[in-house]
Amino acid sequence: GVFLQIVIHEVIFNDVIERVKEHLQQADPGPQRDKLSDSLSDLETRWKDVLHRASERNDQLEEVVPLAQRYMEAVAAFLPPIDEMEDIIAEYGEVLCERHALGKEQALLKFLQQFLQEDIEGYRPVHKTLVDSADDLTEACHLNGVTEGVPKIEEDVQFMVERWNKINKFYKNRRQQVELADEKVKKYRGLLLPLDTRVKKAEKSLEESEYEGIDVEAGKKELDTMKALQAEVKSLESEIQDVGQEVNKEDSDAINYMPVKQRVKGLGSRCASLRRQLSDRVTWLERVVKEIVTLVTVTEEIVEYLSMAYEKMEQLEPIHHDAGVIKQQMDEVELLQDEVQACKPDLQAISDTFRTHEGVCKDADARNDLPLIEDEVQSMTDQYEALRRDVGRQLDRVAEVQEELAGYQEALLAVEETMREVEEVVAVEYVLVLDVQQAHEELSKVKKCVAVLDSRKPTLHTLKQHGKVLAEKTGSPDVLDKVEEAEQKYDRLASKGHDRVIFMDKYTAAVREIVPWLMVAEKKLSSINSVPCNKTSLEFFEECLRDIEHDVEEHDATRRTLNDIARSLIELNPSDKDAVSQEIRSINNRLNALTEALPAKNKQIEKMKELLANYQENLISIEELIVEGVVLCAFSTPLMDMEKLSEELELITAILVTFSEQEPVLEEIVDVAQQLIALLDRTSPDVTVIERRVEKMFARFSGVRGRLDNRKNQLGKHLEHLRRFQECNEELQTWFTAIIPVMESLAPVSTEPDNVRVQLLEVEELIDATQLKRQVLTTSQQAGEWLMEFNKEDESVTVEVVSTVSRAQVKMDRILNTLDARRDRLQTLILECQDIKVSLTDFENDMAGIEEELAGMRPVSAVHDTLKEQEREFKSEDREKELAKHSPVLHRYYGTVDPFTSWLTGLDKKLGNQEPVSCNSRTVERQLEQVRDLQQQVEEHGSQYDSVKELAANVISNAPDDVYVVEAQVQYLNKLWESVRLRLSDRVRQSAEVKDLAEEYKEAILPVNELFTRAEDGLVPMEMVGCDVDRAKQAIATTKVLSPEL
Repeated sequence: GVFLQIVIHEVIFNDVIERVKEHLQQADPGPQRDKLSDSLSDLETRWKDVLHRASERNDQLEEVVPLAQRYMEAVAAFLPPIDEMEDIIAEYGEVLCERHALGKEQALLKFLQQFLQEDIEGYRPVHKTLVDSADDLTEACHLNGVTEGVPKIEEDVQFMVERWNKINKFYKNRRQQVELADEKVKKYRGLLLPLDTRVKKAEKSLEESEYEGIDVEAGKKELDTMKALQAEVKSLESEIQDVGQEVNKEDSDAINYMPVKQRVKGLGSRCASLRRQLSDRVTWLERVVKEIVTLVTVTEEIVEYLSMAYEKMEQLEPIHHDAGVIKQQMDEVELLQDEVQACKPDLQAISDTFRTHEGVCKDADARNDLPLIEDEVQSMTDQYEALRRDVGRQLDRVAEVQEELAGYQEALLAVEETMREVEEVVAVEYVLVLDVQQAHEELSKVKKCVAVLDSRKPTLHTLKQHGKVLAEKTGSPDVLDKVEEAEQKYDRLASKGHDRVIFMDKYTAAVREIVPWLMVAEKKLSSINSVPCNKTSLEFFEECLRDIEHDVEEHDATRRTLNDIARSLIELNPSDKDAVSQEIRSINNRLNALTEALPAKNKQIEKMKELLANYQENLISIEELIVEGVVLCAFSTPLMDMEKLSEELELITAILVTFSEQEPVLEEIVDVAQQLIALLDRTSPDVTVIERRVEKMFARFSGVRGRLDNRKNQLGKHLEHLRRFQECNEELQTWFTAIIPVMESLAPVSTEPDNVRVQLLEVEELIDATQLKRQVLTTSQQAGEWLMEFNKEDESVTVEVVSTVSRAQVKMDRILNTLDARRDRLQTLILECQDIKVSLTDFENDMAGIEEELAGMRPVSAVHDTLKEQEREFKSEDREKELAKHSPVLHRYYGTVDPFTSWLTGLDKKLGNQEPVSCNSRTVERQLEQVRDLQQQVEEHGSQYDSVKELAANVISNAPDDVYVVEAQVQYLNKLWESVRLRLSDRVRQSAEVKDLAEEYKEAILPVNELFTRAEDGLVPMEMVGCDVDRAKQAIATTKVLSPEL
């Protein structure tokens, strides 16, 4: 609050005034002293003005607050019942046109009447109190000049009055709606009761309806009764619809006629259900009466049909032996059977109708008539069954003859089909035969036909038996004649087949003399397509070609002999002239083709020998290049030797150029390999060998080239980072050499303000320059990290990079710490010079903030919540008590917190200026002791920190509304305290860990140093050995002993 700031700044104001007055007494006369005196007078005047404005604001609050409190109490008493009544009213919607709902509506009207009455039990006095208190409050606000919140209060009062009037209006309208709904309930109750009675009467009549199902007259009478009841139900439905239409015409937004509509709808549903039941009942009665009337007529029709069916059975002709006639007779009997079966549903329907009506019969007279009807139905059933059996027996006889005829025809067809196949094979001319196997197959076909004829003899015997049986059953000799004809044709074909076998044996023997040799020669020639791709094999196949040429010359006489045999065969059987001539021509063509292919094969082998020589020569040159690349890939160079790495990069670049130059040779190898593969057969194993060798060679060429490319790229990146790393380190070493003399030449810290500022500028320039060099160190670190990451397996790189960067980092941190300490000292001197000026300026700024806040505060409001806040801020009666009680507490608090804050801030600054943890065991031990001393100081000041927190809690408890400044300061001290403790703890832990590591390193380096000492003492320089053999032997022995240890 503003008043809390005034209270706190009053103490600060007195302290500042005293300090400024002391300064004015000590200061010499002059413009600066006069200016400071004027500022002090201005501050005193502004302070008095603030206090005056606060007093005026308090007077306004004392006038308006009580009336606002009374108005808020009236509102609190008025709103809850109004809210409750509005909630009750909101639950009621339209008035239901139903007796029970109207009872609840009348209870609501009675409750509203009691609520709105004017006596003391009603709510109207509370309404009047609200209006009066609102008028008093607005009048007081107008008199005191308070305008904020007044229109809002007037608007709220108007809204609450409207809510009151709305409830009153609802009561009046609801009362009229309930009276109208009561009249409508009485009206429609009188219309719907008679209709309900008539519906119940119709339902009862339907339930009492009965019919035994035998007497036709009774059925017709019952049918007329149901139709009359059906008409009555239709009339009821019409009247109910009229009532429903009248209800739908009722137009009222406040009355809900849904109960009346539901009752009308229920009556309509009952009438609709009754109408459907009556419709089903009438339909059933019509069907039953119709069935009874037609029962006698159907019976007479069935008796007449049975007599006609017997006449058809007597007129059937004897069974014939012809298949077409038998089929026609079968169709006639099946047609008669279908007609008999078609009568079965009618007969079954008569029986079912009789059984149905038998269960429906109720009176004794109907039961006496049942035996006669039953006897008549049974007689018709017996006649029907006898007719059905006769038709079935006749159908079986026809089927037996038809089955026998089917066996006969099946055997006849089998025999005829066999004879037709054999006849086709025997009658056809001799097929072209090119080798022994095909000739054997052709001869086998003819022999197979003869064997098939022999196997069909049992079928021929079966045919004779079926023909004999069929002739006996039909009495026709035509069947036996057809069997005899088939037997004669069978004998003729068998004789002709045996003659054909003899001819084929002679011709096949003649062809077998020439075809095998021709096939062997062709196979030898075709095997040359699978020539192995080597020089020895090619020479071997050249010898094979010469052998084939010699065999062709020897078998020329055999070919002439075959031609003579063919001419002799044609003379013996002229019908085979074309086939034999074609076969001889085919054999001659094959011999001619063999003779013509031999020169081409010789040329192919010569071409392959030439390509093979070229292929092997180029393959050797590529293999040598690949081996050279593999050797270069395996070469290892020290990763921190830039000169050797550059030489390796030049070698890789040169061999990559050679690889590029050899690409045409590689393409030529692939082309020659493809030509060799084209000359070879695809099934030859050398095709796979050549393809795999070319693929493997191509893969090795590409793989080695890729490895060299990768190595080149890696070396390029490595050299780039190594060059940057070395350049940065050289630049840092040069800068270290230049900066140390400059720092040593700095003058001691001066006490003159002007000299202090000059020295501060010099230090800041040096710090800026150092920060720029820190960027160079960062670049060196990044390059070193890349080198270590890229060469993880080489520990020498890691050791050299870490040692170089660590030395530079230590020097850089030492220089920065020295410069930072000098800058802090200079800044502290400047601040001490400006302390008095800053104190006065800070107070003026705070005073300006208080005045600005007072000027920006809202005027006194008529709204109760705002008034409470304003009253809490400006209670002038309690201000003096709070000041008297709070001022000593603040003095004690600030007396304790100021020195504690100074000590804690200095400790935080000291922690920020500490050097990094050293890797030297003695230095780190000293740093650890210093940090533990600081930690001990923190523990000692813990009681002072607890005292600060207790005083802050006392301030907060004495003035809970004015503590935000203290809370903010305590929160800042808490954070700073925890930060200091955490940093000290981390520093102690880090120093202890580094100390342990340093001790381990010291222990581990001792044997190494001893080994180096022994090596330096034992290894004698070559100049000292000279030509002395004994000393040379001793030096060699010492070197052999020390070399494994090193």
